[in-house]
Amino acid sequence: MNNKITAIIVSNQSYKEKDALIRMISEEGEVLSMIAKGANAPTSKYSAYLQPFNVCEIDYHHKDPLSVFISASLRQRCEFQDFHTLAAASFLLQSMEAINRMEPQTFPLWTCVQYLHILEKSMVSGLLKFCFDLFEKDGRQLVVDECVNCGSLQVSGFSLSAGGFCCKSCSVHERVDITDIDVLRALRCVSKAPLELTYKCTTSALSISVVKLFVYELKDSYPLAMKSWKFMDELV
Repeated sequence: MNNKITAIIVSNQSYKEKDALIRMISEEGEVLSMIAKGANAPTSKYSAYLQPFNVCEIDYHHKDPLSVFISASLRQRCEFQDFHTLAAASFLLQSMEAINRMEPQTFPLWTCVQYLHILEKSMVSGLLKFCFDLFEKDGRQLVVDECVNCGSLQVSGFSLSAGGFCCKSCSVHERVDITDIDVLRALRCVSKAPLELTYKCTTSALSISVVKLFVYELKDSYPLAMKSWKFMDELV
């Protein structure tokens, strides 16, 4: 049975000589894998289309256990000039794919695309927004308006274990992860900004080390692409 789907390519791996194993996320957030025969041959007209981050309209033959690619047309090309951003995009998209496998439709195609566009403008802010999104989906809404314990508006730190901002008094009883006031402002901004405006929350004080705190706090709750994360973290 032949089918048509619009999807973003997550990965393209060699499979039996010049064939490719393609993994992708559909408009609805469904994860699909299929064999594209001859797609990695130098003469293949689809080789350039079936690359990670590209959005394609794909015709395929549904078959168990793996569907078979027939043809594709390119809907949107996404290329990253900066190698660090490329690594971040790979971590993000592979994590979204893994989460969609666990919880179908969590990250549909155009949400994935929007996140990738944000990474181009501000890599750290985009990754932090993803982490805040995961905390919310996990039922752990981080408190960034007041002290998570007493409600004081005079905050001095941020504690992941406590679940948000802490005032000076409450910080004594919590493991405080962040105290830099510029970073605290940026975290509040990232939490409240719509996804498309997240890039405006960036600051020189906001670094990948801040994102690392969130990623390691989330890795036991979600199937994040930790191998890709460690590679990206070593690059930055």
